[in-house]
Amino acid sequence: MDKSQKSKPTKPQRIISADSIEMSKRINNEWRRYKNGKLGSELTQKNAAEQIGVSQPMFNQMLNGAVSINPMMVLSVSALLRCDLGALVAGLKEYKLLNAVSPTIGKEIPVSITLSGKPVLNRVVSIMTHTMSGAFAVEIDTDEYSPRYSNGEYAIIDPLAKWETGNQVLVRYGKGACIIRVVSSIKGDEVQTYHPTEVGVNTTVDLSDPSISVCGLIRGVQF
Repeated sequence: MDKSQKSKPTKPQRIISADSIEMSKRINNEWRRYKNGKLGSELTQKNAAEQIGVSQPMFNQMLNGAVSINPMMVLSVSALLRCDLGALVAGLKEYKLLNAVSPTIGKEIPVSITLSGKPVLNRVVSIMTHTMSGAFAVEIDTDEYSPRYSNGEYAIIDPLAKWETGNQVLVRYGKGACIIRVVSSIKGDEVQTYHPTEVGVNTTVDLSDPSISVCGLIRGVQF
């Protein structure tokens, strides 16, 4: 056979299940609902993608049924858009394991401090959350961590969660400013971390250090 007559290899067709396509439609509807509400006026696809840990093009594909959506991503989107997880997965066998997840509830948590270390009095933020004891918020009052965290937002802190590699965490020594770091490795109480936006800024956190006055896992950001 002449080389010119040989057929070109074709890329395997991406198969997306009917349940995943239906989930995309439901998420798209929730996205539109949230964007039309008072809380969603400033939430862009780029911001939303950063919140759930995907790229903006990937988030757009999720909204349009162009990629498969796994259950853990559904859980993240449900928390971001403050929608009823049970209603989101109802009737979809592919996501039935999420029916076992405790429903999210509305809760007010205190804003305790700012990243620069200033105390905050008599302020709360409303969040949708699963059971999370002792949660508090930290006001972002610096551009140091932009675009991951923007000035004027609130980082939601879970002080009791176990740290794991890849987690973004908050640490405060004494009465100084707070720092945000990403966990790279853990050996006993010694945790190696790095800055989420600046290359080469590394910090060793000793969780047994008595000078640490505040620390916790960052669960998300409230606008």
